[in-house]
Amino acid sequence: MTRFPSGAPRISRETRLLLTIALISSLVLVALARVRFGGDDARGNTVMPVLAQLAPRSPFEDEAFAIFALTPRVMASVAVVDRQYTALRIQSDAAVAIMQEDHLTGAVLARDRPTGLALVRVPVSNAPVLTVWAPRRVDYARYLVAAELFEGRISLRPVFIGSMTEAMSPDWEASVWLTPADVTLRPGTLLFTTGGEMAGVAASTLGRLVIVPAEVVMNRAAALLEGDRKPPGELGLSVQPLTVPIARATGADSGVVITWSDPAGPAAGKLRPGSVIERVKDIDTPSMGHWAAAVARIDGGDVVPLRVRDRSGSREVVLTATALKSEDPAPTPTPPTLGLQMRRVKNGAQVVRVAPGSAGSRAGLRPRDVITYLDEQGDPAPEAIVRAFADLSPEAALLLAVTRDDSHHVLALQK
Repeated sequence: MTRFPSGAPRISRETRLLLTIALISSLVLVALARVRFGGDDARGNTVMPVLAQLAPRSPFEDEAFAIFALTPRVMASVAVVDRQYTALRIQSDAAVAIMQEDHLTGAVLARDRPTGLALVRVPVSNAPVLTVWAPRRVDYARYLVAAELFEGRISLRPVFIGSMTEAMSPDWEASVWLTPADVTLRPGTLLFTTGGEMAGVAASTLGRLVIVPAEVVMNRAAALLEGDRKPPGELGLSVQPLTVPIARATGADSGVVITWSDPAGPAAGKLRPGSVIERVKDIDTPSMGHWAAAVARIDGGDVVPLRVRDRSGSREVVLTATALKSEDPAPTPTPPTLGLQMRRVKNGAQVVRVAPGSAGSRAGLRPRDVITYLDEQGDPAPEAIVRAFADLSPEAALLLAVTRDDSHHVLALQK
């Protein structure tokens, strides 16, 4: 920069050119903004909206758009059971869901005991053809879409999974995917890829959260559909983990230790406390979890070979499982019953037991729920609830205020 004789600075030709270009650019952006936004008030900063349109979308916007586009497809594949569980449709009137045994309802057609996977009856709807996700690798980061329940309705959210590793599950008798500790999913949550493929189901096994691949889930579902519904069997044995002293005494490397044998059971006169069961059928039993999974798959009448080790060495023992005597789930009674066993507590009536298929089960009541209001009556006694249900007309409903742990709900009780 040079100066005039008077001392005033003189702007160079290059600087004047840059200022002119900047002014022209600003005027062009203002003109574009007026064309773009028409009669909108352009007195604010019109440059920023134009620049915002030129900027790329954020990854979060892309994820949100992918989930929005995926929603209709996922909703057609998922059903809600008792407002508590998300179930995957496998037929027009049947679905599978991981359910707790004490929450089973009259809609359950069959159950895989080791995994908790239940075949349930659902309202008839067109079941879409599911594409099963078969990744070539599972050890790199990705997003999956979780179908969860929020206030009784299905909600979708992205779940970031940094990496997964394969491990053999004794419950599922197949490989499952171990997830990092920072992944939070409720067991039973259905998972899809962002492209709409069925990825799997979150489950608890091996003492941690895993994702059961969709192919494994579908194979179990097919077995439930084709199963002959045999009653569960028992061997009449109690066991405990193998300790180092017992391992040294018996020479066993792994297995579970027999602590009791039912004198009238299948093992009477064949097995005694202190012996180590190393194998059940063709399944090694190095831990209590492996033993529980193997025994859960035994049906009444099954011939069960065991490999047993004690001080005298290893030997084969064959037992015939006896059928467990269990209460047959009652069909939905006619006329309908309340199906609640309750006791008087402070502020109301606490539910002790809910009969499968009963009106209480259909209303969504669970054991340990406290009914604090019956319609407009506070602190209702169990007898008042029973009497009100008996007087209820078929087209009417009782509104129940329920406290469940730290949450509060309102349920409709109908015949």
